[in-house]
Amino acid sequence: MTTIRDPLYGYDYFTGDLAPLPGVAVQREVNQPIDRPGVRSSAAIVTYEGETWWVMSAALHEGSAGWNEEHEATGNRSFEQWVHEMDVLNTAPMFDTYGYEAGWVTIGEDGVLTAHKGATILEQSSPARLDQAPAGVPSATATIEVDGARLCVIARILDDPAAGIVYLAESEYPGCGDALIGHPYGSAP
Repeated sequence: MTTIRDPLYGYDYFTGDLAPLPGVAVQREVNQPIDRPGVRSSAAIVTYEGETWWVMSAALHEGSAGWNEEHEATGNRSFEQWVHEMDVLNTAPMFDTYGYEAGWVTIGEDGVLTAHKGATILEQSSPARLDQAPAGVPSATATIEVDGARLCVIARILDDPAAGIVYLAESEYPGCGDALIGHPYGSAP
């Protein structure tokens, strides 16, 4: 896997133009996959140094905020599914509430997740692995569905609420739960 220091593909926030990294070949591009007022976006399948990547970029028209995502292409899900997951995953918290917590699930003191805001919990297990949450802390992993997108969740009750629940694109993993990598969680309460 290639280590990347700069985004492969994204917006030049000064000019508003797409700015692929030199050496990136665009194989297929989807314009405006995020159909929201005030947001310009693009997604593409690109190759770079012999590897195929899925990339996506979005920015507010006034240039005050934006993001780039990239993932080495996998056979686990399709490019279209990944684009939809990225749309749901990144734009709900960023462009709707300007925060990092989407609020699709909450975790109780018993380690059980409850779905909110149109989310459906497809499967969950508790507690999360020790590399995902400290021992003795209420925690869970889950697969949820939001607006037709499948997302992985690692949830744990921590001192820092922003670090307590992490949402990840399911297409970037072979599955949720045990297949999810550990995620930094800091100190436990």
